[in-house]
Amino acid sequence: MRSNELLQIDEKDMQVKRIWTFAVSNGKRENNRHFLNEDVIDDNTMLALFHGKSKHRFEIWKITRTGNSFKVKEAATTDGDLISNSSQVQGFTYNVAHKCYYIAFNDYLFKIDAKGNLVNYYTLIMPSGK
Repeated sequence: MRSNELLQIDEKDMQVKRIWTFAVSNGKRENNRHFLNEDVIDDNTMLALFHGKSKHRFEIWKITRTGNSFKVKEAATTDGDLISNSSQVQGFTYNVAHKCYYIAFNDYLFKIDAKGNLVNYYTLIMPSGK
């Protein structure tokens, strides 16, 4: 079984204050989600990104902490892999003001709405080096 670890760091001395280990499943235990990236929204809320390769989609999970307990809920799901090559996710974040997610790959940035729909994408064109 794969799991995720969440560390709480003490700001005073930068030492690990707490470690939580948890697994998130979408149904059966063999369907555990191992997250690619997470975005901490506040002290008690985190959003996590999972790529479902077999279903060709990204799942965004909301993880809420109460004391030492965690509740999880699937918040959004994309329709498709977003990118056709096997590039690794380089970044993931949630924009609170605009209520949208951003998923970054090497040269692409995808803007996803709160329900998982693709809003727009951006590409980085590098100069030829001349």
